[in-house]
Amino acid sequence: MKKHLLLRNGFVASAILFATISAHTFSSQAPPNRNGSPASNGVSCANSSCHSGPGTSGQTVTITSDIPASGFEANTDYNITVTGSLGGATASTSGFEASAESGSGFEGSISTGGASNVKIVGMGNFASHNGDQAFSGGTSVWSFKWNSGMAPDGTTIYAAVNFANGDGGTSGDVVLTKSLQLTKSQNISIEENSVANLNVFPNPTSGELNVTFTNNGISESNIVVYDMQGRLVKELFNGKIAGEFIGTYTISDLSPGMYILNIQNEKGFKQERIIVQ
Repeated sequence: MKKHLLLRNGFVASAILFATISAHTFSSQAPPNRNGSPASNGVSCANSSCHSGPGTSGQTVTITSDIPASGFEANTDYNITVTGSLGGATASTSGFEASAESGSGFEGSISTGGASNVKIVGMGNFASHNGDQAFSGGTSVWSFKWNSGMAPDGTTIYAAVNFANGDGGTSGDVVLTKSLQLTKSQNISIEENSVANLNVFPNPTSGELNVTFTNNGISESNIVVYDMQGRLVKELFNGKIAGEFIGTYTISDLSPGMYILNIQNEKGFKQERIIVQ
């Protein structure tokens, strides 16, 4: 009997410890896949085991960015801001989670951009609060950086904000979700004629890649390869190019998949999809 009792008490103690650790973890950051996005299967932290409470009473969530009206460009950094406003309601602390997604999954890449109140969670796919945040002037604000990579038109920012009463429990909190659909610029380059007669072959390739084009004028040029999440994976050339350009590069060190070859100079850029087998 005593042995059974000890085991049972040990189980209870473990359960209490787990609950304490979980509560601390969620206050220091949001659990991944809980912002109501498609990748989260529409699930947020608004449930009885996480955060539950009354209906909204004035709270709102807004998502803004510095993306121009003409739309976002490929492989470009933008600032995304999520704001939770009390609107007359009361709450003690707050938290958030956000992601950038399309019908194909996560798009681009996110980083804190140096913000101390933001951390990146969930294999780098979600921006989250970095510790409890009190409301200031009735609002809580988080900003993070998003690199568009090769994100398609219609990519959407999904966010959830928790308006918590700060009692350490799971009840009495309000969680709201919001989304912002983004428009991609239709300009594929700043100046179409800055790079002419581009030819990339063989494509697909498993070893060497030949790149030929005509550079109008003399300019500092950069030839690089991005993965489909907008991350730089290989630099092929960096220097001055005048007129006809012919280059042969070994790319067998890249994992099989689709990539973006990006040629850029001070006049603009040109891109070509390449497949590594």
